[in-house]
Amino acid sequence: MKPISLKHHLRYSFLLLASLTLLPTTESQAQERKEEIRLEVTQKPLSQVFRQLEKSTDYKFMFSHDDVKGLQVTRKVQAGDIETVLKQLLEGLPLTYSIKGKFVYIVPKKGVPAAAEQSKKTVRGQVVDAAGNPLPGVSILVKGTKIGTATDLDGNYSLDMPAEGHTLLFSMIGMKNVEERVGKRTNVNVTMEENAKMMDEVVVTGYQQLKKNAFTGNATVVTKDQLLKTNNKNAIAALQAFEPSFRLKEANLWGSDPNNLPEFTIRGESSIGMNRGLDVESARRSQRTNLADNPNLPIFILDGFEVSVQKIYDMDINRIESMTILKDAAATALYGSRAANGVIVVTTVAPKPGELRVTYNFTGGMEFPDLSDYNLCNAEEMLQVERAAGLFTGDDPGEQILHDIRYNELMNEVRRGVETDWLAQPVRNVFNQTHSMNLSGGVESIRYSVDLNYNTHNGAMKDSYRDVYGVGLTLDYRYNEWLQVMNSVSYTVTRSENSPWGEFSRYTLLKPYYAPYDNDGNLLETLKSSNNIANPLYQVRSLGSYSGRTTLSDLTDNLMINLYFTKEFFFKGSFSVTRTDSNAETYVDPKDPSFASVSSKEKGTLQTTGSTSYTWNVNALFYYNKAIKKHFINATAGLNAQASKGTNTNILYKGFQLSNLHSPAYAADQPDKASVSESEDRLVGLLGAVNYSYDDIYLADFSFRMDGSSKFGRDDRFAPFWSVGLGINIHNYEFLRNNPIINTLRLRGTYGVTGNVSFPSYAAVSTYQTSDDWYTSTPANTLIALGNPALTWEKTGTWDFGITLEMFKRRLSIEANYYRKETTDQLSQLNIRTSSGFETFYTNAGTILNKGYEVKVNVVPYQDKDWTVALNFMMAANKNRITELGQDAAAYNQRVQDFYAGRGENADNEEYADLKFVPLTQYYVGASTTAIYAVPSLGIDPSTGKEMFRKRDGSVTHTWNSADIVVCGDKSPKAQGSFGINIGWKGFYLNTTFLYQWGGQDYNETLLSKVEEADIENSNVDRRVLTQRWQRPGDLAPYYDMKSDVETQPTSRFVQDNDYLSFSSLSIGYDFDQKLVSRLHLSSLGLRINANDLARWSTIREERGTSYPYAKNYSFTLSLGF
Repeated sequence: MKPISLKHHLRYSFLLLASLTLLPTTESQAQERKEEIRLEVTQKPLSQVFRQLEKSTDYKFMFSHDDVKGLQVTRKVQAGDIETVLKQLLEGLPLTYSIKGKFVYIVPKKGVPAAAEQSKKTVRGQVVDAAGNPLPGVSILVKGTKIGTATDLDGNYSLDMPAEGHTLLFSMIGMKNVEERVGKRTNVNVTMEENAKMMDEVVVTGYQQLKKNAFTGNATVVTKDQLLKTNNKNAIAALQAFEPSFRLKEANLWGSDPNNLPEFTIRGESSIGMNRGLDVESARRSQRTNLADNPNLPIFILDGFEVSVQKIYDMDINRIESMTILKDAAATALYGSRAANGVIVVTTVAPKPGELRVTYNFTGGMEFPDLSDYNLCNAEEMLQVERAAGLFTGDDPGEQILHDIRYNELMNEVRRGVETDWLAQPVRNVFNQTHSMNLSGGVESIRYSVDLNYNTHNGAMKDSYRDVYGVGLTLDYRYNEWLQVMNSVSYTVTRSENSPWGEFSRYTLLKPYYAPYDNDGNLLETLKSSNNIANPLYQVRSLGSYSGRTTLSDLTDNLMINLYFTKEFFFKGSFSVTRTDSNAETYVDPKDPSFASVSSKEKGTLQTTGSTSYTWNVNALFYYNKAIKKHFINATAGLNAQASKGTNTNILYKGFQLSNLHSPAYAADQPDKASVSESEDRLVGLLGAVNYSYDDIYLADFSFRMDGSSKFGRDDRFAPFWSVGLGINIHNYEFLRNNPIINTLRLRGTYGVTGNVSFPSYAAVSTYQTSDDWYTSTPANTLIALGNPALTWEKTGTWDFGITLEMFKRRLSIEANYYRKETTDQLSQLNIRTSSGFETFYTNAGTILNKGYEVKVNVVPYQDKDWTVALNFMMAANKNRITELGQDAAAYNQRVQDFYAGRGENADNEEYADLKFVPLTQYYVGASTTAIYAVPSLGIDPSTGKEMFRKRDGSVTHTWNSADIVVCGDKSPKAQGSFGINIGWKGFYLNTTFLYQWGGQDYNETLLSKVEEADIENSNVDRRVLTQRWQRPGDLAPYYDMKSDVETQPTSRFVQDNDYLSFSSLSIGYDFDQKLVSRLHLSSLGLRINANDLARWSTIREERGTSYPYAKNYSFTLSLGF
């Protein structure tokens, strides 16, 4: 079938919605005429007749069931308007009617006995929240009847009801229900309190909405309000405060770089993946924006469709209604082959009916670079280090004189005040701002919502930025109670650029007595007092180079159609199409010193990359929800299909004559043909799930999905994934029901199998590439990979057990979980005969086991009508272990050892030289995927100043040998989590979050590169060089002599405990009193101050953010509602 283009899909969606928009107008015109109603009933209960009329007309009937109880009618009305029908219908009955708008009120006749004859009265009032803000859309019902109404935009209501003896029930999602006995009052004002547990009561899995108290799966729900009070700039980072098993990886290279997409895991690493080579970029982990090859990332589901990490990263946080982290198989199995690493479901704010509402949020913030982890020498200390290292000591008197002259010249410069703060040169204190606006409204039948947002994120390094512009439109049409059509279109543009100042580590190496200016304040091309080192300030200010200048656009259209056959049985269909375009450029000025020795035709380069991708998603799902006495069934079955197709282009241009003329048209040469690649993959899944509960005590969940993927060969293209879960609500047993101490006691357990397909299709399918070389009259096709048609799916089997306990009116809640997650059939490279034309062949071999526990504790030690004090503590512990490996792991480990020993293909490659001094990842059965490999060290021998190593046989030697490398630590901590305190007083609130970890280790590369292996002659060093290096026999020192020429290779001396406590976030806010807000002609007004990454205490002292520094963030937010 020919695919429908994005252009045509958008056109059809627009026409459909335009026609739907006209429906209410046509309907209202028809209603201006008298409706012709026909009615014929025989011995039918009067209440059912009213419901029949509701379905055939636009009128709503309000009546008390007591008034019509036992009344049956037989009537035949050929044709008439509503009044004609009512007169004939109620003839001879002790009832009468009144019509107000589209509401028909059925009441007893005065003086005539009825089942429950009473007079009427009108009750009015206003409903507000605890801060005095009006609550629109609150449902108000006369308890025991069908009489009800809802509050308007200002929280006001008016309700005709029986005169006395009734109670009003006020209810709203997210708020605690309120019951008010009316008595003789005609004005009833109500204050509703927020129900902090309410959002947790429903778990949104993307395919289902389930009651949490009847769900056996493991999920964490985070609301919009919680996100905003934790990190109002980065929703992904905010999740760490609410789920201890979710943790961002430390970005020690890229720090606070706004263009660095975060890496994160849920419950540890479950896959090794395919990137095992000694690749420079992957070893240094410097790919800031490409997470495509990470086999351990969870997937994101946005309003039912899978999206990229980048889309969530750039998303306006004010659009988010909630984020749900799905962790075990019962919660994720419906995602089948994509769910092994967990699923994060994001739900956006839906449009609500009512008058036009406008909400506007402005956030202004300051970002300050955090350089507290750097401990570099000042100018005088640097000279002291150089002298101690013998740099000013000559071999003969003549040479010594020259060294003395050099030393005195430098010292004079230092005493003259030369003290260049190089760390401050490439960084800045910067102001950022975010604007977010939403306009929404409509009537019950058609609702609309418009979103506008603009976010500027200027980075801590000069001239780096990431700006996001977005607009969205949602139209929601509803016809009676059986049809809903909603279409949402969003367009987002992201513009970003890396800092032209280069990597921050460049400035950490420059000595403080190097001067970038001459005595007259002019920039120098080379640094004064240096050995002709290029002046980076001169380069940045005189060259037109730029790096990673990128424009990314995302156009998405989501169409949803819901058909409600009955209240219990309905269909939800959705279709989404997304087009993403990306264009990036990196330009190096022809005057750059790196081109000094090349011809003019090679001076200056322009690297351009472009990509276009289309993604289609289809969901067709049937739902059945039914309560039968004590049984409740929530069933889902349907189809999910998705496809993606992308094209990438890469072109290099050389030879530019002028700095400011750098378009491809001015290039002298294009040395190679454009590199063009295309990719396409498809996935289809049949799925079904049943959520069952009996008497709200016994719980069960069953789910199944059959996935088929184009990434696999013909032998194993389809695979089943499934889960089963059982639970029991002990608190609903009679002996614990309404217990004043124990409010909730739930036990649950689940098991299921999910999968992972994060690898390229050529691993399973032999793939040809068209060469840019021609053979006679046609281009040649080259087989680039030998596929394995029998390659199968990585599968993860997960056991999960949990207990939930809530006590003392839910002021104490404890949740504990234990899990065991085993991933089998790991993707592995098998060495084959080179006569085949290939060295490797992909197969399935290897198993990884993760097991651990999670604990969450929430306590409300004090609460009254004004004050709320809440404490929270969370902890997760995960143990990762490799239990089986393929033969490729042994071969890879051997290549690592050969590389350390100076053997192998990369041994003499200068790009790899610095990798010989740091631990490279290796894989052994019994160890974890994050283990640190080094040779065990007994420290520096006090008598000789040489290092003592322990060999595998237990003997001691002074010689480092790669054959003695063993596991000396693990980067994964034994425990991690968060804790905090939340305080509320009237309209004020204060929230804090601390993150912590303990029991993990790290390899302190700062001690290696800036202390023991410090290049004292050419770069600045850590101050510990002066105090912690061996100097003479008898010294107890952790590091070699300053004059030693030993090259230190991976040793346990630099493996240190990496325990830390981080003051992650602080939020202080105030929601203004409603009286003041009303005087300002507003519906809401709030102020909030956020601070992130305030402080960090760690057991390891190392430089963090070496390529891009970390930063502290402070912001204030103004929220207005009109």
